[in-house]
Amino acid sequence: MMKFQEQSFWPLYTYLLKQQLRPVLIYLGILLILVTLQLPIPILVSKILDGLAQPSPSIFLYIITITTLSVTSLSLSMFAKIFSARLTKKYVLCLKLTIFEGLEKAPMDQLRQYDTNDLLARFTGDVSLLSHLLPTGLANAIKNLVLVIGFVILLFYTNFSVTLYISFFLPLAVITFFFLSGRLENLASASRKGYAEASATTQESLISLRESRVTGSQSFIRERFRQKLLNSENCLFYARRYLVLMEGVLALIPMLVTMIIWFVGSHKVIAEQMSVGQLVSIMILLSMLYSPASGLFNAASGYVYELAAFKRLATLLTTTLDTMGTEKPLASNAKSHLVIPAPPYALTLSEIGFSYARQSILKNFNSSIPAAQCTAIIGANGSGKSTIVNLLLGLEQPHEGEVCLNSFPLIDIDDRRRANIYGYLPQDSFIFGGTLRNNITLGRPISDTSIEQLIDQLHWIELWLDWPKGLDTHFLERGKNLSGGQRQKVVLLRALINRPSILILDEPENNLEPVAITKLQHYLQSIKHSTTIIIVSHGNEFLPMIDHTINLSPLTSDCSRSPPLEGQDTSND
Repeated sequence: MMKFQEQSFWPLYTYLLKQQLRPVLIYLGILLILVTLQLPIPILVSKILDGLAQPSPSIFLYIITITTLSVTSLSLSMFAKIFSARLTKKYVLCLKLTIFEGLEKAPMDQLRQYDTNDLLARFTGDVSLLSHLLPTGLANAIKNLVLVIGFVILLFYTNFSVTLYISFFLPLAVITFFFLSGRLENLASASRKGYAEASATTQESLISLRESRVTGSQSFIRERFRQKLLNSENCLFYARRYLVLMEGVLALIPMLVTMIIWFVGSHKVIAEQMSVGQLVSIMILLSMLYSPASGLFNAASGYVYELAAFKRLATLLTTTLDTMGTEKPLASNAKSHLVIPAPPYALTLSEIGFSYARQSILKNFNSSIPAAQCTAIIGANGSGKSTIVNLLLGLEQPHEGEVCLNSFPLIDIDDRRRANIYGYLPQDSFIFGGTLRNNITLGRPISDTSIEQLIDQLHWIELWLDWPKGLDTHFLERGKNLSGGQRQKVVLLRALINRPSILILDEPENNLEPVAITKLQHYLQSIKHSTTIIIVSHGNEFLPMIDHTINLSPLTSDCSRSPPLEGQDTSND
């Protein structure tokens, strides 16, 4: 199965279309029925007008038929709009979930290419821009195309010679559009890029309001925000201005067509070469033709904008489509049939090589983490601590060498089994808007009793005093109504609740008061006999319980960026 490249959107588009194929076909069928109801009306009007000179009962039959067709068409049109709204909702939901699932399965080195604010701009702005590229837009384009073809055929049927006069304007309009659309595509791409950058800067500026006030840097933040916003609005203005000019040029064509028909048609009526009914029928057909024709041109120009947005969404999907909707692991060669022995587990890193953006972080690195012991990973900023943690968790794959759990390569163990083995406290854990219970369990089948027992074992009884509603206590988005210490306790409970066999804590002392740190130390001591504990820390709070140390700071007096750790076992007992 292929992966999406920067300019490839078609696999994603067809995948999503297949997910909604049945309702899309139903909607297209409804639209085609509407087409069959609209096409006969101009011909019936022509017959009514021509029959007025010699009234007959058939005129009333034509009037009843037109009324019936119009009422049926209106009713069916309302139903189609409701169906379209429902189909659009399902498609957009499927699109967002597909992209999100792709990001979930993407390797960490690919995720680092995207800024969080840029991802937010793509999920909101780029998706909201989609209209003509949605299945409903595609179905409407097909309907308009069928209407255009049908009306042109009826024009030839009504009066061949007059229609022949104006027929060359259609290819002229198509050629003019494609000639002008090349420039529009570039402007649309620049507009979407400018919008994304402005959205990202807006997010950053809003988040930094407090810091900018404290540091007195409001003018810097404001000017940076103004420049990005100005660039975004300029790009949007240039694109809209060009689109207005393009629409103006294309609008001249139907004006010329109308003038030619009145001129030629009136002469033919005077010369009795065609009837007044035929002339009126041609004008009605043309007026009805303009709507689907302009719809096609608007859709074609809209595709240029939306294609730029859809390509930006497609670049986020770095995983293969055959993993969508499954629990397939990140590692393509993970082996679900492996029989892994019971804990405790040891971890080894053998001849590890790893680099970020062509900058080597680890080279021929070797180390081991003993089972059922507490290992500390220490080192200066940028020495590779976070890299080793990601490797131990299986979030990153080494470019060289191998990470093993006991004797099993970690890459052979699928995600679900690893999730049952590991507990992890990152530095930047997230608090979701929701209850304390949901923030701890994250949807895992964990009982309230288990959570309460864990809190009791940690002796963090102050949590019940802070939150009288207990596990039903509601947190705001990002934990805005929590202190730093409260947030740290919640995410620690999240890491400990599944009784992991391997526990990795990155700066666990952050924002905790000394008493809470002491209680956490006692708890970790109580589980150390069955749990492999790894602590990443700059402080000495957990030093008394450390059995093993991995020191990532090379012996160097240079204060600049340390060279990659190479060919050494930096472990110390």
